[in-house]
Amino acid sequence: MPRRGGDRRHGPAVIAPVGRRCKGAWALALLVQFGVLSVPVRDHLRAASLLLRMNRAEGRLAHLYDTPITEEDFALRGPEGTFRARMYRPADGAPRRALVLAHGVHWRGIDERRLVPFARQLARTGLVVVTPELQALADYRIQASSVEELTVTVRHVARSPRVAPGGVGLLGLSFAGGLALRAAAEPSCAGEVAFVLSLGGHDDLERVSHFLATDELQTPRGVVRLRAHDYGLVVLMYAYAERFVPAEEVAPFRAAVREFLHENRPEAERLGARLQGVSGALFQRILAHDRATLGPQVARELPSLRGAMDQASPRGHLQRLRAPVYLLHGDHDDVIPPSESEFASLELRGQVPTHLLVTSAISHVSVERRPTAGQQWAMLHFMAGVLGE
Repeated sequence: MPRRGGDRRHGPAVIAPVGRRCKGAWALALLVQFGVLSVPVRDHLRAASLLLRMNRAEGRLAHLYDTPITEEDFALRGPEGTFRARMYRPADGAPRRALVLAHGVHWRGIDERRLVPFARQLARTGLVVVTPELQALADYRIQASSVEELTVTVRHVARSPRVAPGGVGLLGLSFAGGLALRAAAEPSCAGEVAFVLSLGGHDDLERVSHFLATDELQTPRGVVRLRAHDYGLVVLMYAYAERFVPAEEVAPFRAAVREFLHENRPEAERLGARLQGVSGALFQRILAHDRATLGPQVARELPSLRGAMDQASPRGHLQRLRAPVYLLHGDHDDVIPPSESEFASLELRGQVPTHLLVTSAISHVSVERRPTAGQQWAMLHFMAGVLGE
């Protein structure tokens, strides 16, 4: 694992806001200094404009590429039925390049409070941005149905009259990062994906689940010990509740755990007080963050879940991917460890252009408040590369 104080970079860096100290003059000086790079200065200017606005900066550079946008909701049909999607697009109606932006594991889906402003700012750079609501992820389940929902969305967006030809970018956050890689490798998306970006995503869901349950982390350099975040373990117990409680207790158990995941502790405790027997005892262990009890229970079930987890994992499926790949990971991510992006990068080596950045500038998919000047530049250069795809 890289040290927390620095970055390990393989190719360009990634999407993230620059720090508050990075003003327009600083960014412009970097553009002049590094204008000889392969990514055009125009794309660096667009990236600087975007990142400064995301940081609530003002000034000429922040609004250099800042077009008025409009938003509209629509519906698509996937394997679990109709699902919502939202399009953010420049108001002039001219065909533009498109990006499908996939949310992570969160019950608010496309209304998640960090996703909406991110999508808006991306659209203001001149992109058509579409956010599909992945129904399983919005219900704390990581499964193959979300892969199909992403492929449905990509195909729909690629054929929209509001989208310019040339393929659709695909960006996934957290577990949607791994699902985006998996979707981009599907034959049904062949020729439709211009590039794919995984931010804090997984390569092998079973390997991540083993880490969450045991604190034992497999990396390309061997096995290490690292304390995992409690959140991922609770998500697994919710998603596969039928493995841990009797069938008649699954629904009330999930209802209580759902409120816990929604951070509604009073309602979670109220519903949990109604639980009896196995589910009641298990829920009390969740409330107590008792990983010593919960972890071994999850670990015992993992072999029986291998098939389902494989279908929601990029590992072993990336040989079909033909689009450029961008991988960003926080070097101290304790939900999906950065070794997952490293494994994906190794599988893709020599196959497609692949850019990997493991950095201390972010945690899981959240940006640290004060990245260094070098980290700011790396992020700026990466975003310029993405906007130039």
